[in-house]
Amino acid sequence: MASDRIRLLRIEPDEHAEEPQMIVTFEVAGDFTRFEVGIPVKTVVNDADLVKVARNGLHRIMASAAEESSGWVMSEEDMKGTTAS
Repeated sequence: MASDRIRLLRIEPDEHAEEPQMIVTFEVAGDFTRFEVGIPVKTVVNDADLVKVARNGLHRIMASAAEESSGWVMSEEDMKGTTAS
């Protein structure tokens, strides 16, 4: 979708990992939703390579989600939409 945006939020060390790695966090924002995705990456020589590796990981995750949800069908009720109270 043209209105979707993906931006790099932060790069930080993963303090909970057994082996040294970094977490590269992206924000994915659309018209009605916004979420963050943290991609763990083993430490790479420089930040540019780190972001490239993480971006490839994000792409794999998004492609997998698109494939898994491609057969989903919304009911008439879902298509009408509901509002949360």
